[in-house]
Amino acid sequence: MRRGMFPGMAILNDAINLLPKEDFFDAVVCSPAELKFLKKNLPDCIEFITPAIRDSWMDAGQQSVDRIDGIKSTLDNGADFLVLGGQLMKGNPEKDISAVESRKLSIAEALKSDALSLIKGEPLTTLINLRGHYQSRKDPDGNF
Repeated sequence: MRRGMFPGMAILNDAINLLPKEDFFDAVVCSPAELKFLKKNLPDCIEFITPAIRDSWMDAGQQSVDRIDGIKSTLDNGADFLVLGGQLMKGNPEKDISAVESRKLSIAEALKSDALSLIKGEPLTTLINLRGHYQSRKDPDGNF
């Protein structure tokens, strides 16, 4: 609890109180546990920086287990930036996973998320990235 509120509500409350001040901030730092809630309740122009990324091969470390999540899920839930720290630099020696191996696993997890293919404001590029297809009918003059 923060100031008598759950962390997500405390962050939302702070953000709402700051939003009227134009150009005051453009990003929020929140754990994966608050990400969905904040993404749903803050304007689209706000970016999300999300620490506490620990995939299944990693030890939770100092993080509370209920506030961590993996790369794919966090990207899928709308994070714009991930803070990976130990996952990239230390790996998990207790599970015999080197930092190099952990980086390879981390990249593979990121590539599983369609979020890396989504480009805001560029639907055609997103469609191409996702190997999609769009067909539009032509008018009698042959124009789409």
